[in-house]
Amino acid sequence: MATNPIFPNTRTALQTLENQLAAANPVGAQASQAVADALDATATLLTALNQEEAAQLSGQMIAAGQDVKDAVQKLTNLKKQLAQIASDIGILGDIADGLDTALSGCKTVFGI
Repeated sequence: MATNPIFPNTRTALQTLENQLAAANPVGAQASQAVADALDATATLLTALNQEEAAQLSGQMIAAGQDVKDAVQKLTNLKKQLAQIASDIGILGDIADGLDTALSGCKTVFGI
């Protein structure tokens, strides 16, 4: 069975997002916590994506667990926060775009 292109595309988007978040230099406790939460959520989604891809390659299906749904929700909330302030700081717009790509792939893969 061939790998669905959504997997490598979503993995790349999540890894890019993870790199952007790791390089972010947030100012203030709230921003720092938002970045830390997003990094945790991204790691959760990368793990779940790898498990889902392996399951599909072996002909199995894995239902999206609550941890995946929570991680997608965390990133969705972060995207909303960033969209509100993206006009002030250019890098946040790039991260918001990365979130959009990663979330789109995750929602497709996990049917959320």
